[in-house]
Amino acid sequence: MSDEIFSDDVWTEVELTSECYNPYIVEPFFDEDAAQFFLCRKEQEKKPVRMSMVVFRKYGTEEWEDDIMDGVIEAQALGSGSEEPQPVLLYNIGVSPKDFVQVVSQNGGSLTFAVNYEDGEVEIEGATKVAEGFRVNREQLMNEGTFEMKLTPEDGSAPFTLHLSLPYLGMTIRDGEGNPVSGELNVPFMDIMNYTYTFKGNVDDDRFTISFNNDKIIYVYILTENGKLSIRSKKDHMDKVGETDAEGRLALLLQGIPNAVIKHKEQRWRITVTD
Repeated sequence: MSDEIFSDDVWTEVELTSECYNPYIVEPFFDEDAAQFFLCRKEQEKKPVRMSMVVFRKYGTEEWEDDIMDGVIEAQALGSGSEEPQPVLLYNIGVSPKDFVQVVSQNGGSLTFAVNYEDGEVEIEGATKVAEGFRVNREQLMNEGTFEMKLTPEDGSAPFTLHLSLPYLGMTIRDGEGNPVSGELNVPFMDIMNYTYTFKGNVDDDRFTISFNNDKIIYVYILTENGKLSIRSKKDHMDKVGETDAEGRLALLLQGIPNAVIKHKEQRWRITVTD
């Protein structure tokens, strides 16, 4: 990089629409048809500028060009006179953002996804390479959820990192320190309010059950279109008895009952709240 000095009070901004986002990538992508550049000056209203008034360069290089290129780039709106507006950093991957990462399959044990990147190599920390793309297991999703994706362009330009944010499908219960827990849980009454639950489902996996006090009460919790859980009584012909949030404090889900078994597919939590 050169020792160029950008103006402190003049800079470039870009506004990106929802079309510039992939649901599984933290960073937005640049899409010429869904972006608007602005030239901004301190204490002045920002001014929209046309693409013809913006120059581009690969991040880490010196020469500005009129045409945008793929990869990690800087974009600079042209200023007036001696102004050198600060550039904005962009990711231009050469494919439609919605097609870049797609979930191929997901079950209770793992999630498999494909990455559409033909201009270089893809490495994902902690993920296993499979025929369909990459796979991460349930424990990784519960403990991490966000994964670093290293892209190395084949044109020899510097590698860059994006961040995957992958959903976990199913039930997660966490202790007061945020650690996922399962199996036999003996939780002191003073600690139960610090435990949390989260249920994420889809049309093929939309429910779990809780049996209270050795099956005296059995409720089925079904995810609804509004993101709530409809509570149905299994012993009363699935009549609706209430509604609750899909995530929150575990104590509220247990309704103050000290003995419960939560079941979701092959997962089990046998919970006893102790004095």
